[in-house]
Amino acid sequence: MIASLPSTLSPQPEEGFTVTSTLLPEFVAEGDSFESVPENANHVLITAVELYEERGRELPPGLYLEVGDMGQ
Repeated sequence: MIASLPSTLSPQPEEGFTVTSTLLPEFVAEGDSFESVPENANHVLITAVELYEERGRELPPGLYLEVGDMGQ
């Protein structure tokens, strides 16, 4: 899945990072290192999209998705 989601990357006081998006409140991803954030964020986004689909909810306007292999 290729997605465009406006998000904010915030360093945590102790260590690591948190990524959030006001567009998709269910989207909260964390990583112990900067390098781990993209993979974790991708997993959280896929899970959030699946949750919307399971509940029959429309994704918020402004979230761009190009759906292919959900594992990518």
